[in-house]
Amino acid sequence: MINYENCSIISFLSSIADKDGDTQKQKQEHRLLIYIAIAMSFGGLVWGSIACLNGLTMQSLFPYAYTFATILNFGYLYFTKNFKVAQTFQIAISLFIPFAFQLSLGGFIASGAVIVWSILTILVSFTFQKKDLALRWFYLYIVLLILSGIFDHNFRQYALDISTDLSILFFTLNITMVSIIIFVLFFYFINGKEQLQKEVELLADTDLLTNIPNRRYFFEHAAHELARAKRNAQNFTLLMIDIDFFKSFNDEYGHDIGDEVLISFADFLHNSIREVDLVCRYGGEEFVILMPETNIENAQIFAQRIIKDCRTIKINSEVQVPKITISIGITHLTLEDENIEQIIKRSDIALYKAKTSGRDQFQIVLAPQDR
Repeated sequence: MINYENCSIISFLSSIADKDGDTQKQKQEHRLLIYIAIAMSFGGLVWGSIACLNGLTMQSLFPYAYTFATILNFGYLYFTKNFKVAQTFQIAISLFIPFAFQLSLGGFIASGAVIVWSILTILVSFTFQKKDLALRWFYLYIVLLILSGIFDHNFRQYALDISTDLSILFFTLNITMVSIIIFVLFFYFINGKEQLQKEVELLADTDLLTNIPNRRYFFEHAAHELARAKRNAQNFTLLMIDIDFFKSFNDEYGHDIGDEVLISFADFLHNSIREVDLVCRYGGEEFVILMPETNIENAQIFAQRIIKDCRTIKINSEVQVPKITISIGITHLTLEDENIEQIIKRSDIALYKAKTSGRDQFQIVLAPQDR
C-alpha cells in the first residue's frame, strides 16, 4: 500500500534539507524555514499578480522575483544540503525584496507599508535560537525601517498614480499575511513545547534499552491501580520475572548479546500481555507484569504459557546462544495490603522460591490469610 502522506509535495519539501545524522531539532528548523518561505512565496505571487493586473508591470517583478529566487534556493538546498547558506540567502531576500518593492511603489503609503512583511525574517531567525544571528538581522531590519521613514518623502514624489483603494488593499493583505504567519509561529512553538514536555516525560518513564516502561513508571501506575482496585473491590495479580542465568549471556557472549537478550525478551513480554496489563523492566534482568482484574488461576495459565513460549525467542546475533528460560514469582492483591511494596515483597519471595527450586518455573506466595 502506498503511503500518500510520504509522497506528498509538502513531505518532500519538508525533507529537502535533511541529511543523515541530523537531529530532530535541526529537521524542525529546516521545516520551519521552508514553510515560511513557501508562505511568503505565495504572498509574492498574490502581490505580484495584483500589481500586474493594475498596470504596475515593472513593480510586479519584485514579488515575482522573490518566488523565483525561493524556488532556486530550494533547488540549491536539495542538491547541496547546505542549510546555512540557504538560510542566509532566504532571510536576505525576504528582507530586501519587500524593501525594494516598497520603494518601487513610492514609499509607505503607496505600498501599504510592505516593509512590515520583512519582520517575518526576524521571527524566523529567532526560531533557530542563534542569538547573534537573530540580532544582526533585527538590527538591519530596524535600520531599513528607520531609513524608510526618514526618506519616505523623497520617494513619495516619484510615487505612481496608485489609487487609495489599491494602497489599502496592499496594506490589508500585508497585515493579514503577517498576522497569520505570526499566529502559526506561536502555535508552532506552543505545540513544540507541549511535545517536548511529552518527550521528557516519556524519557523519564521509559527504559532506554528495552523501550518499555521502567521501574519509576511501574510504581506510579501500580499505586493508582492499587487504589482503584481497593476502591472497586477488585483484584489484580503481580508477576515478578527473572531471566535464568542471565549473567552467563554477558560472560560468555559479551554485553552486546546480553543487551539483545533483554531487548528481545522485553518485546516478547510486550507482545504477550493484554492491552490492560502493564509490563516494566524492574531492574537488571528482572521484569514485572501487573495484571488488573486477574485471579491467581488465570495468572498461572499465563505464566505457564510464557515459560514455554520464551524458549522460542530469536536473538539477533551472529552466534548461537542458548534458549531463554525464566523464573516467575506470582502473588495478588489482598484486602490487607496498604501499599504496593507489600505486594512486591511477596512476589520477590515467590520468585526466590522459583529460582531455588530449580528455575524454569513459577511459584506462588499468597498473603497469610489466603494460604
